[in-house]
Amino acid sequence: MPETERKTTPAAHRSNGGRLICAGDLPLLHAFALALWQERARERCEPVPECLANSCKFTALFVQALAGGTIRGNWQHVHVRLDSGSIVDLNSDAMDVRLLKLSGIDPYRHDRRFIASRDFKMSLASCNARVKAWVADLKNQRATSWAEELKALQRPMLGPNELT
Repeated sequence: MPETERKTTPAAHRSNGGRLICAGDLPLLHAFALALWQERARERCEPVPECLANSCKFTALFVQALAGGTIRGNWQHVHVRLDSGSIVDLNSDAMDVRLLKLSGIDPYRHDRRFIASRDFKMSLASCNARVKAWVADLKNQRATSWAEELKALQRPMLGPNELT
């Protein structure tokens, strides 16, 4: 990221994150986020969504917590840009983002004034508690699956005549 851009990006929206994901994890993270987004809708007695439409603040914070990067965006959509310059957007196939693209609107256009606005900062902050719970849940699930894999690897080796 150019140094001038880094200086104008609010520090609250930059993170080194835990670097807990790689590109191969994105489909799993998408499914995980969708399940939790649907859970949120049920809690609020809202229709259960079929995609991650309207969840971009949540998913951007989620990705940032796992991979680092900078939250970027505009009034229509937010996403994460990694220090490598790659865009990570779990919502890229969501209906609202697809409609933006079909309308000729670039969902990845960065509007510094929007990101720096008090309204956006407050709105993003309102998502923090839920996203922290998502991250904790994901880490717990990963720890459980890793523990199960380790247990499977630690099975006693069979002797040459003990094939079963």
